[in-house]
Amino acid sequence: MYLYETHEGDAAREFVTPPLPRGCDWPEVKDRVEKVEVMATSLDDLGDDRYELIAYDVDGAEIGRKEILGY
Repeated sequence: MYLYETHEGDAAREFVTPPLPRGCDWPEVKDRVEKVEVMATSLDDLGDDRYELIAYDVDGAEIGRKEILGY
């Protein structure tokens, strides 16, 4: 997997709010998220194509992970 994109601050909060495919529909982290890293599979990765979202709070602590299948 590789780092596909990063959302920080207001952009992170906006990214977790709307449903797929525009956002990630992740209301559990909406009020605490400060940064979201979007990891994506590459051609070298085994298995199905997927994204892994990692949410961080203002202190940089991980507050959640979410996997989304597809590309």
